[in-house]
Amino acid sequence: DVWELEWWEEEVEGTLMAGAMGSNILITSRKKNVSKGMCASYVHELPEFSFDQSWELFLKEASQTEEDLVLHRIRDVGERIVRKCGGLLLVIKTVGSMMRTKKCIQKTGNSWRVVRYGNGRCLQLKSVANSF
Repeated sequence: DVWELEWWEEEVEGTLMAGAMGSNILITSRKKNVSKGMCASYVHELPEFSFDQSWELFLKEASQTEEDLVLHRIRDVGERIVRKCGGLLLVIKTVGSMMRTKKCIQKTGNSWRVVRYGNGRCLQLKSVANSF
């Protein structure tokens, strides 16, 4: 996910120029100026999900039911997490699947709260670390 064109130009672009002929690169960004600045050959814009669509996807990815969340008193936290995702499909799927990996929802209510009140930095650092 590329947030700033300058980062792409300074850190990544040069390393890809020697790639295999005919290779394709999939870039995600919510900023139109990034795709324009990269001279992308094709741009597919995804619409933002409504809250209801986001909530449904989040529950599916987290492998939870609304009843589970109500029972463990974290439905409101889940809803706030979904609102924080801003209707962005990739973010909802990523965060939802992170919640699925938690073994027991009662013991991990705190994990849900960390995602809800965090600034996204932890997720960003983990994704960078996993790419190396």
